[in-house]
Formats: sequence, structure tokens, C-alpha cells
Amino acid sequence: QVVEDPITGKGREIDIIASSFSNGNYYSDIRTISQIEYVFEVKNNLYPIVLLSEFRDSPYIESWTGLKELISRPKDVRGYASHEAYFDKLIVENKNIYTQYCSFHKKKINDDLMASHPERFHESISKIIQYCDENVDCHEHYDEDASEAEERVFRHFIYMPILLVRGELFELQGDDLVEVKFSTLVTNYYLNGENRMAFVFVVTRDGFQGFMQETQEMERNAATKMAELKMSNT
Repeated sequence: QVVEDPITGKGREIDIIASSFSNGNYYSDIRTISQIEYVFEVKNNLYPIVLLSEFRDSPYIESWTGLKELISRPKDVRGYASHEAYFDKLIVENKNIYTQYCSFHKKKINDDLMASHPERFHESISKIIQYCDENVDCHEHYDEDASEAEERVFRHFIYMPILLVRGELFELQGDDLVEVKFSTLVTNYYLNGENRMAFVFVVTRDGFQGFMQETQEMERNAATKMAELKMSNT
């Protein structure tokens, strides 16, 4: 999969895109599906990554827009609390969300480590956010022109940008550096003249399995609730 670089016009490859249809998240008989599309950039970081500056809600951008979700609901299905499926668990109940990051480098071979803001991380983050935005915007446009049959499909998709790192990951909690297996980074940016934000999930190799298990459970639970709601409304 590729996205078009907005500056150079060249294609930029995404490392890994993955989703599941065998996680108890799809009910074909009643046309209901909840699905996470994982969009990975993989980095073999030699030096630790540190997330710092705790996230505070902004009065200018609603925080729910930072989660790249797409929901289509049949007209006869009511009472779906969509925020309970992913947003509450990933964001509201998450006390470890940060707005800045840094890594380190040596200026010379024998120098001490110096904090830096690697361009390669910035490029990777912007690329996977772009992919998620384009997919949400594309499907929203499709839903506007959907046939009556398509409108009966009950869907809750989430496009999840993930920076998967091999090395160490730390959070600056107060005055302490605390090593973690996965965390969340907020990125603010402009798109088509609008202020936007995105939650990017930073996951270490050691934390990968636990992160996937947690999010796959969210996916199953969301699908189950959606199916129960649709059957009770029809």
C-alpha cells in the first residue's frame, strides 16, 4: 500500500497494514462488522524514544476527532453509544497520552547522547496518519452515495496508526522516566486548511502481543454489542 507524498508527489510505502475477519468481529447473516485496520510503520531504533508533555484537551479541536473512526448505521438501529467501543477505552481511560517525543544521537563517536527529533520518525508518523485520513474521507464520501442495500450494513471501522519500535520506549511522568511497552502520542497538523489531530499508538516489540490482544478484544466486544443491538431493533 502506498500514499502520495503531498510535497514530492511520489509514492510512499506503508510497512504493514493488517486486519482480521476471524476475530468474532463479523456477522455476515445480519451484516454487522467492527474492524480495526492496523497501519504500521516499523522502526529499528538504536536509542530510546521518550514521550513527554502530557496531553490536555484543546478548546480548538475536539479530541474524539483524533481517533480515525468510520461508522455507518442503518436507519432502524438506534441507541448505539459508539464512544464506548473504542474511544473510551483507548483515550478517555488512558492516562498516558503525550504531545511531544524525542530520541537521541551521538554527535561524534565518543560523545554523550544528545536529545534529537529525528526526521525519519516525523515522516513515518505523517505517512500513516495520511493513510488513515484518506481512508476515512474516502469511505465517508462513498457512504453519501451508498445504495439502500449498503445503508443496511452496520459498520464501525477504526484506522489505527501505529509506530512499532524495536528498542526502548519511555514516558516522562512528572520528573521520572518510566519505561513502558506501549503509549500514545498526539500529533497536530493541517489538512485542507483545517486544524486536525491524530492519536498515534507507539508500541514496542515486547509490548506488541499485549497491545494486539487488548485491541482485538475491543474489536470483538464492539461487534457483539452491535449485533445484539441490530437484532433487537429489527
